[in-house]
Amino acid sequence: MLEAILEDSGVDAVICIYCSYTLPKYEAYDCTPHITEIAGKYPDKPIACWSYGIDIAGFTKAIEKDGTAMVFPSLASASSTFAKLIEYRENRDRLSAPATIPVDAIDEAVVAAVLDEAVPDANGYLFAGALEALSACGLDVAPWRLAKNEIELLKAADALAYPLCLKVVSDDIVHKSDSGGIRLDIVNRQGLVDEYRAMLTDVAHFYPTASIQAVLVQVMSSKGSEVMIGAKRDPVFGPCMVLGTGGIFTEIIGDYAFRLAPVTAAEAGTMIDELRLAPLLKGARGGTPCHLPSIVEALVKVSQLMKIRPEIVELDINPLIVDHRGAVVVDARIFLGGTA
Repeated sequence: MLEAILEDSGVDAVICIYCSYTLPKYEAYDCTPHITEIAGKYPDKPIACWSYGIDIAGFTKAIEKDGTAMVFPSLASASSTFAKLIEYRENRDRLSAPATIPVDAIDEAVVAAVLDEAVPDANGYLFAGALEALSACGLDVAPWRLAKNEIELLKAADALAYPLCLKVVSDDIVHKSDSGGIRLDIVNRQGLVDEYRAMLTDVAHFYPTASIQAVLVQVMSSKGSEVMIGAKRDPVFGPCMVLGTGGIFTEIIGDYAFRLAPVTAAEAGTMIDELRLAPLLKGARGGTPCHLPSIVEALVKVSQLMKIRPEIVELDINPLIVDHRGAVVVDARIFLGGTA
């Protein structure tokens, strides 16, 4: 029976269950020589075994003596081993798969010119500098300007197109939305002034000791799905990538896919498929599908950036707004602290 099963082209592996009794009356049930012999005929089809009975140790030694089969302490461990083999094969296939979406390499000289001049804040973060660096990588970043006062703000807004948004820039504030430090959908100059003043008032209420360096005024992006892209340099594994559902509830939703950098275009596509958000990105329930190649491009280029700039310890893009036309970086930060 075992040989007939292994002969089947639709079978890739087998788990054998057998008894381990040494009494003479059970001699006819001893299948160890048959398992080892048949396993030797099919070296490309792994056989995992699990046994019950009195002499499990003795039967295990007999099964494994030729190295053609392996005995596991439980059915769960045998099946999970096969699952890991499948996962390993899938990972190999992803790495060797040709890129279905071509992604140009980033221009290292352009990126270096930006990062070498960037000045991190007191905590080691780049905010405006992160947007500049990602733009230098060839990613689409929503147009923006920095302003240190109301006069500079109006001058900056003249160079942009309404509607606009405002974001506070402070070394003391990480989560701007929790401090009243964001204003959206500003449609004219008077609204801009009103929202600027109201935002500073709210920030002073939530963080009375915070030092405000500037505000960032930015063109509002069109509506779309929000994803986040993150990268962190691990001391053992090096730069690691994460893709997830974006927005202010990223940590609460906990929808993530992880890979080691550098990420290929094929791997980036698989990361998208692993998200619970994926059906929505692909146009579920009659929705308009998002432009997935733009997410792939962003993942690949961020992973390239992490490989060529070892001083980047962490990088976060949240959100990356994606619609049917492409993806736009709206907010990002880079933490410097590695060895350049």
